[in-house]
Amino acid sequence: MLGLGHGDTVDANTASGSITLPPNIVCTDQADLIRFLYGTTPHESTPLPQYFYDRVLLAPLNDDVRKLNLHILHLFPGTVCTYISADTQVIEVGMQHFPNMVPVEFLNSLNASGLPLAKLKLKPGSPIILLQNLDHKLGLCNGTRATVVRMSNRVL
Repeated sequence: MLGLGHGDTVDANTASGSITLPPNIVCTDQADLIRFLYGTTPHESTPLPQYFYDRVLLAPLNDDVRKLNLHILHLFPGTVCTYISADTQVIEVGMQHFPNMVPVEFLNSLNASGLPLAKLKLKPGSPIILLQNLDHKLGLCNGTRATVVRMSNRVL
């Protein structure tokens, strides 16, 4: 299969435009894909941080990522904690007549690349990736992978 990208694997299937994949790498549904990548470890206990270093699931759409994350999160033991974003509007001088031009509900519904969700659901042991620089000296920079160790008890 590795030679396919270099054009080394030419047979009747590739000449017709189709490729036959080995059955052991085909996932038929979302649960099968998650089971293939993560096994059953999240069911048993909170995995060690090293468990996720070589396990990455990529998806083409943010909505797909959200759905996969929620599915996988529910496999972890523990209670889901939901954290909401702090949303405020800065109204510029001269715009006081239009205080609600962009409703907060609309802003919370956006799922743009590089922006966190308005509602973040986590459990202890959840892998996370930082989206902004928090503390360079401690190594908490954009793109840093980390594992949630503990959280406040606030659950929504």
